Amino acid sequence: MEIIKEGIVFQKEDGPFRYNAWSTVCRDKAGKLYTVWSGERVQHVCPFGKNLMSVSEDGGETWSCPMIINDTWLDDRDGGICDLGDGKLIMSYFHNNKGVYLNQLERIEKGTEEYSKAMTMAYVDEYNRMPDGEFYNAGSYTRLSRDGGKTWEKANEAPVTSPHGPILLSDGRLVWLGRGIGKDTYRDTVFFAESLDYGKTWNIISEIDRPDDMVYNEGKGKELLYCEPDVVELPDGTLLGSIRIQTKISGDNTYTMYNTFSYDGGKTWTKVEDTKIIGAPPHLLLLKDGRIVNTYGRREIPHSIRGVISEDGGKTWSEEFTLSECPNRDLGYPSTVELDDGTLLTVYYKIVPPATKTAICYTKWRI
Repeated sequence: MEIIKEGIVFQKEDGPFRYNAWSTVCRDKAGKLYTVWSGERVQHVCPFGKNLMSVSEDGGETWSCPMIINDTWLDDRDGGICDLGDGKLIMSYFHNNKGVYLNQLERIEKGTEEYSKAMTMAYVDEYNRMPDGEFYNAGSYTRLSRDGGKTWEKANEAPVTSPHGPILLSDGRLVWLGRGIGKDTYRDTVFFAESLDYGKTWNIISEIDRPDDMVYNEGKGKELLYCEPDVVELPDGTLLGSIRIQTKISGDNTYTMYNTFSYDGGKTWTKVEDTKIIGAPPHLLLLKDGRIVNTYGRREIPHSIRGVISEDGGKTWSEEFTLSECPNRDLGYPSTVELDDGTLLTVYYKIVPPATKTAICYTKWRI
């Protein structure tokens, strides 16, 4: 593996709203790159997040100034994006319920500037005056663009969420492997959903069971986060899914990924199996030569953006390699695209010293 270049998509160096995170990059058939993320934030959890997008027409060498796609009353978190062809793009995001931000007064991060604290406290206090019916419920949403991201249609609610959003299958289905967040689904369970109308409506096709030895047991000393999955279609139609597993047992806070396969278009899935890779969440990319790349963040020491490669359809994986070293554990959520010459470009977030807030960054590399 050879690193060609590391760079920055977007970094804000002054003012209170300097935190940017949870990006996704996609590439259209003309070669244009689109990166979306949650920015204009004060910190990792705050009520100010907006969804932004930058575009590159030269393979990631330069990026446009970001444009704001979403700016709701709640925190617009994550940013997934997928090219649907013919100028159509679909982007995804989610936000927490109002209660998360009402508790924010007790969750101001260490080192946050006093004026940022004051703004956060004032904004969160305003939530008490907002009608519950309009602002309380958490939700996952998609928006469709039919003109290459210049304009976006109104948001449509979705039953699941994941950092990098839905993907388009070879049969034309838009599918989404995500944690349940809708009215008829529930959190900490992973569902497979499909849409036949560009995200206006979704149907739940199947549910993926948790590992047998990690049953969610809240309040009884054993906790499990089973979330932030990704999925890729292999050349023979097999679907490979990968799911972030995070345990909190006796102080352990390890991230890993469990993989699962579907051989019938997502109707049923194999029992999830531990990859034993320390890092998450996954982003899966099928290369032109048939290999699969999984890029992810490692929040254990050494903090870094990493990847592995499979040459057998996801059954086994190569040794890990490092795409970028990071100064602390506030990092990750990489996603990767393949350029015309076989070069790979991975977009992620991390702190770039001497800055103290996170930026959207990229690494160009080749196998």
